[in-house]
Amino acid sequence: MMETLRKYIRELLTESINPKIMSMIDRLQADDLKIVIKRNDNGTSVAEIVGAEKQGTTVGWRGGVRNGRRIRVYASLTWIKTDENFDGPCLQSYQVGGSRAYAGYGPLLYDIAIELTGGLTADRTSVSDSAEAVWDYYSRNRPDVEVVQLDIPDDYFEDQLTPDDPSDDCSQVPAYDRYGSGWHKSGLSKLIKKGGTPVIDELRNRGILEEL
Repeated sequence: MMETLRKYIRELLTESINPKIMSMIDRLQADDLKIVIKRNDNGTSVAEIVGAEKQGTTVGWRGGVRNGRRIRVYASLTWIKTDENFDGPCLQSYQVGGSRAYAGYGPLLYDIAIELTGGLTADRTSVSDSAEAVWDYYSRNRPDVEVVQLDIPDDYFEDQLTPDDPSDDCSQVPAYDRYGSGWHKSGLSKLIKKGGTPVIDELRNRGILEEL
């Protein structure tokens, strides 16, 4: 009985979409916007929220001409594969390379990147206060995600959490610079994962996701 209940809960978490994220998807569709995913030759990937340029619009920034239409970009998130030689194994995760968002759409792009990568972390080198707030929110207030604690490399001269398992060793520059020995309490030290791709599936079903 208990095992059946656990399985049911796992299935609910896999299939669910956070209500705030769903409201963003609804607004995205109502505003006639869409998500564009671009995978570049240099190993980076970008998710953008774009729409046709409208007279008088000042939100976002111009994104050039696509398919004969002048495009405006409302939000953008870039992610890259973590470099093991530079950052450590980091459980083979991806990290945010840069973000820029208007109209409150930023969290939607984070959810998309988490689902597409299978595991996303904050930039391992430099993070703004607003970005830190995002990671703290995911690690403390999102029951629909899996929060995985990364370890600190041994060259920080701090006690490691899993000294016998180097696979989760990951550069902790932002967390350690801000919190010292309390680095592991910060959302910046976590890896965020999901059990499925509910947001991606929803966007595809609505026809508002374009993958290049």
